[in-house]
Amino acid sequence: MPRRSRLPKVESETLRARAKNCHRLAAGAGHPEFALKLSALAKEYETKAIHAEAVTAQPKE
Repeated sequence: MPRRSRLPKVESETLRARAKNCHRLAAGAGHPEFALKLSALAKEYETKAIHAEAVTAQPKE
């Protein structure tokens, strides 16, 4: 049986998934400092996702 080929994820989708995972881990972290670091990392991923969406939305010249 042939394997179904998966469409590659758009970079912004991957970054948003990473951000969501970091938020989830931060919520479950038992250490406040580690939770803050994870939250900051999630914010960074979200910012990169917004930037990636803006770049791909611009028309190519």
